Amino acid sequence: MRTGATVIAQDMELQDNQESALFVTGATSLLQAKRVEVAATQPAKPQKDLGIGVQVTAGAKALLEDVRITGGHEAGLEVEGAGSQAVASRPVIDQVAADVFGKSIGAAVYAFDGAVVHVAHARFSAVTTTAVIALNPNTLVRLYDVAIDGTLPQPVTHDFGVGIAAQLGAELQLAAVRVAGCRGAGVIAHGEGTQLSAFGLVVEGSEVRMSDGGGGHGVYVADGAKAYLEAALIVHNRSTGLAADHAALIADRCVVRDTTYAPLVLPDLKLGQQLADGLVAAAATALSVQRSLFANNARAAVLIDATLAATLARTVVSGGLYGVVTQHGSSVQSLNNAVFGASLQNRAGDAGLAVPAAPKLVGQ
Repeated sequence: MRTGATVIAQDMELQDNQESALFVTGATSLLQAKRVEVAATQPAKPQKDLGIGVQVTAGAKALLEDVRITGGHEAGLEVEGAGSQAVASRPVIDQVAADVFGKSIGAAVYAFDGAVVHVAHARFSAVTTTAVIALNPNTLVRLYDVAIDGTLPQPVTHDFGVGIAAQLGAELQLAAVRVAGCRGAGVIAHGEGTQLSAFGLVVEGSEVRMSDGGGGHGVYVADGAKAYLEAALIVHNRSTGLAADHAALIADRCVVRDTTYAPLVLPDLKLGQQLADGLVAAAATALSVQRSLFANNARAAVLIDATLAATLARTVVSGGLYGVVTQHGSSVQSLNNAVFGASLQNRAGDAGLAVPAAPKLVGQ
């Protein structure tokens, strides 16, 4: 579908296409797809890349309802360029693979270069590398009532397996989103100008990366990004529940509990990272936590490292080896908190606890 086209696709099945099953481009083009199934889109020849279920570019628009995309390569739904928009209601996207060389992503939703995507009432499962990716300034992805399960690592390097990633200036808005069973991190916001806002987010069961045994984070905000979390549940992750690394984090009414250590010995017999903290702030540009609960995180409930003027208010901190740890010149304004039940120290300074390395970029 080229510039100026309007197409309505309804009650149909598209299978074993090459490059893109549905492709719409141009500022006046519109695709409306309802009750459409897209299966096993194949990479283009001879390049052997792409293999996208629905592709929207160059300012085109797509309205998707009850669309199912199974298999394919690179992305189930890919939206590219300023003015390009997609609105999807009740989509199901699963088993999207990386390209045949194992170098590209295999996302459910991939938005970049100023695209806008709205998704509601969706499930994404068993896709490769990262389930949802938002890249570049002016790119906006909104997710409402979305479940993301079991993102798979990249097949050659065994890296990633991330639930959601916003990077390089993109904006991500989440409401009633559940991310479970991912690797490396459940949600990442990375890069100057990147913004994450989430209400009712649940992240559980993030495991370490298969490539190097690192990661295992619930939500990781890094390198100039900003995140606002309200009413989030971050539970049963490895290494860290919440992390702000040279980034800003505001958390209100959040529960972070049962963060556990990564495996001590990795499959290659190297030692794994020994982190298991509810919240880690490493040189955070801003940190404010209030009306929250940190419970039974195995190492430290709250670790504030090289961070000035952090705020911790009306928060309960309980269990683990340490309660609240401040180190490397950190300062915290503490107001009406309850810190108790740590097996070593409820409050500690300069404990020398290690902090995690920031996740790598994906989708580039």
